[in-house]
Amino acid sequence: MFYFALVFLVLCIFLVITNRKDVSTKYFIGMMLAYINALFFMMIYFAKDTSYNNVVGNYFSMPLAVWEFLMFLPLNREFLLCVWNLSYFLALYLGLNFAMSFYQYGEIQWMKISRTVISIVLLLEFLIYHPYVQKYGYYFLYPSILNIVEIEKMQELLYLLTKGINAGILLFGVGILISNYRKITPLKMIRRNMLFLMLNYIMIISMCQAILGRYPAFLMKVSRIADIVIFRSLEVNDSRLLHEKLYLYWGLGTDGIYGMEMDAACPFKGIGPVKSLIPFREKNEWERLGAWNQNRGLSFVEGAWMHKHDGTYYLIYSAPGTCYSTYAWGVCRSKSPLEGFEYQKNNPVLLKRHGLVTGTGHGSLAEGPGNTLWAFYTIKLCYATKYERRIAMDPAGFDEEGNLFVKEPSEIPQWAPGIVSSPELCGDTPLLPLTFEEQAVVSSHAPGRDGLYALDNSMLTWWQPADEDENGQLMVDLRAVFKVSGARIIWRDVNLDYENGILPGAFQYVIQVCDGERPDHFTTALDCSENRTDYAVDYRTFETVSARYVRLILKGGPKGIRPGVISFTVFGEYERG
Repeated sequence: MFYFALVFLVLCIFLVITNRKDVSTKYFIGMMLAYINALFFMMIYFAKDTSYNNVVGNYFSMPLAVWEFLMFLPLNREFLLCVWNLSYFLALYLGLNFAMSFYQYGEIQWMKISRTVISIVLLLEFLIYHPYVQKYGYYFLYPSILNIVEIEKMQELLYLLTKGINAGILLFGVGILISNYRKITPLKMIRRNMLFLMLNYIMIISMCQAILGRYPAFLMKVSRIADIVIFRSLEVNDSRLLHEKLYLYWGLGTDGIYGMEMDAACPFKGIGPVKSLIPFREKNEWERLGAWNQNRGLSFVEGAWMHKHDGTYYLIYSAPGTCYSTYAWGVCRSKSPLEGFEYQKNNPVLLKRHGLVTGTGHGSLAEGPGNTLWAFYTIKLCYATKYERRIAMDPAGFDEEGNLFVKEPSEIPQWAPGIVSSPELCGDTPLLPLTFEEQAVVSSHAPGRDGLYALDNSMLTWWQPADEDENGQLMVDLRAVFKVSGARIIWRDVNLDYENGILPGAFQYVIQVCDGERPDHFTTALDCSENRTDYAVDYRTFETVSARYVRLILKGGPKGIRPGVISFTVFGEYERG
């Protein structure tokens, strides 16, 4: 459909360039542009709804980059629906005028009356389907006049009525063209031209109706109690538009992972039996609950994610529980999406119990630049709440036996997607952490929040300056001179309180370096004193500098928040002793 719209657009440009000034051509161009606009805004509506992420390519043949662009356009759904509906009604109106423009006896009374009546009808339809009319009409009718069932019945009747009217307008236009064709001069060339135009018109409106004919529709669901509006997903005709089936996978607990087939035309409706796919396997030690996998009788098997590769279905799951450092990824494989899953040999695929990155579970796979594959997963923090976590990513791949693998959860800088050809085999940069377990010198610290906690390789501790220290400083002696080009700060929002309006935000800071024997002449390596971007994990690169000493200076943060530094790490390569 994406390319279909482009062909329409090229045809319109051609007709404009050839300077076709007759009235019928102008109406024809206007009709096609209106249909293109309706299709375009329908595509944006599709792109903004994640329910269609398995459909949009087949339905629109839309390049992924275009879909991503449309998804993040700053246009709200009310505006999309307004322009979409307006474009469709305008296409109907201009199409009718195109048909009438050929009438050989010129403008007569019944044509004027027909045009006026149809204009009023289309205007009323536009108002009926206008988002604000739907919303405030619901507020007016419910509950004093009609209940929810009666409102939905009224909407159904209005939808059927307007759909019938619109079909009648199209047939009326076709009838006018056929009538005109029968009455025109018997000259063969003129009749052939008229027949060609008539067939093109019928073909175009037929194709557009096949795509847009079920709309406008009531795509808003209003809740007066919650004072919210939910925008419905568009129903997609499976037999005509979908090439692949849709499946749902879920699970939580010892029952394991389940799956079932869904109705691809209505993604919220199941059409097949529920099947048990991956049970809790007590014999697999890593699946048992606990920090030492000591509980043989319990596990939270969850986090289902399906990935298809070379005709094999890889069903990813996580266990034993999101609040443990033993939380990990497992994979089962099958040639069928709903049966025959076998335990992969190299399980667990992701597991790390010690260090900053632990509890590597509950994630997904995504394709990246250069046909690379990336694993996204969450990692354990679990301080503010039992289930507090952060997001991590690493390259993934398939070995010679078809097993999905991730080399290891990384803690050091990796090459960005697209830089190296096989990041799943070696994606490490030469940069190493330089501050772990070194000695910290701080300007101050709050009780129990010493400077060493910013360097202890733990996600549960942090350095926090004393309350009166507005620009706290932390300095580290690297014990040699290194070529430094990156830094990472993991922040703790001390005093965070959503209920009382103390919200997270950006921290401001400066990183300075000194390459001398004594820490007395510092230069700025990274200036984030005006930073306005909020990062829970703040990783930055900068021009390579030589450093023996590194100093972090805090410059500010969100109102009401005290900065806590869970981890301060600089990355670099050895230069000299």
